[in-house]
Amino acid sequence: MTSFFNYNTLRVQLDSSTKSVDLKFLRPSFNLETLFELETFFNWLATHVEINSVVISNTNKYFSTGFDSEEMQHFTPEKLHETLLRFQKLSLSMFFLPQTIIMDLKGGALGLAAEFTLGADLRLANQSADITFNHLHQGLISSSGGIGLLAALVGNNLARNWNLSSTPIPIETLENSGFLFQTYRENNFDTSSLCESIALQSPISRIQTKRALLDSLLPEFERIERNEKEFTLAGITVLDWKTYLDSLKRDERPTFFSPLELAREISEKRKQQTSTT
Repeated sequence: MTSFFNYNTLRVQLDSSTKSVDLKFLRPSFNLETLFELETFFNWLATHVEINSVVISNTNKYFSTGFDSEEMQHFTPEKLHETLLRFQKLSLSMFFLPQTIIMDLKGGALGLAAEFTLGADLRLANQSADITFNHLHQGLISSSGGIGLLAALVGNNLARNWNLSSTPIPIETLENSGFLFQTYRENNFDTSSLCESIALQSPISRIQTKRALLDSLLPEFERIERNEKEFTLAGITVLDWKTYLDSLKRDERPTFFSPLELAREISEKRKQQTSTT
């Protein structure tokens, strides 16, 4: 394989025999630099239709634990909202790329990383993988397709179960739901045969098939961009995500904002607004 792109958080290599690209994360979690590098790489992919497939994985045993908590501690609510919108665009943009996107989740993916994998065409994972949509544990709301897109892919009931339980999803459920294309027992999975199979396909037919499969999801994309953005912003302003990050530093269980407290605050603000008018 030939290495190209001088990235700090990604390693990108080209296999000319199958016209496939192997992308590996070089760190256990995403940070802002990772997002920027993914954005530039996806922009490059969009203009290089000669590439047949892209395999995304990690140099470690785990796909990703989500966003870097240390970096997030310095975020303002506005910065977090902007970052989550960038995640959303990255997840959805993969559906529009001409290549077949393969993700090897290896030992697992948590939170935002689990949402990011929704953009893949084919997902693989180790049979012991821990895949968890645990946003609620972090004081966040799924905002990159983890509600609407996930429901469109695996059904509303499973999306509800996975989001509201915040527990690891049984590997059998992931397979039976179609979330995972294949599982494996080895420490690493050789994706070369899969890339070879894709390389034997008619490129134009493959691209048109991917585009045809996208049509049924397009209305959902509009709802995701509209609804999940609003709910996410509402969740961010409560600052439970800050509480979670602070509890990590103290190694304590977070004490999240009570709905009753929120109702009292809203009531007080309304009274103040009424008294000043």
